[in-house]
Amino acid sequence: MREKYNRGLTLVELLVTIAISTIVMGIAASVLINSMNSYKNIASEQLLQQEANLLLTQLRTIHQQNRSYTISYDKNENIYIVTYPNSTTDTLGNRNVFFEVEINNMKISESNPFSVSPDTNLLNVKIKGTAPNGSTPFEIETGIIRIEAGMR
Repeated sequence: MREKYNRGLTLVELLVTIAISTIVMGIAASVLINSMNSYKNIASEQLLQQEANLLLTQLRTIHQQNRSYTISYDKNENIYIVTYPNSTTDTLGNRNVFFEVEINNMKISESNPFSVSPDTNLLNVKIKGTAPNGSTPFEIETGIIRIEAGMR
């Protein structure tokens, strides 16, 4: 009589194992890709929020320390420029991130600069931006008030 030895896998067992492994690896790869895309979107949106906060902080400091100034937008450089009465200038924000800035419901552009006079104490500021990856637009709206101590 012949003895039957089970030393290996049949072809059907091997094919089923390969099919199940392929499905599991496909699901794992899909989860990994989705989590990487989510991370990129969140990181991009956080960068946008940080840059908007930096621009607001700079604007708040300028407004507190100066009685009058003008803010304009330079489209070629992608930057907002603050010009003081003595003709010195500062820049607001980062050239790599585009924001649309409105002050007291007036959008600042090349052809439409915003001038702050000594009697302007309150600025209503709205900053709009879109992350470089085109995800959800970001918008922040706040008020900046001038405290009379320490004026130039």
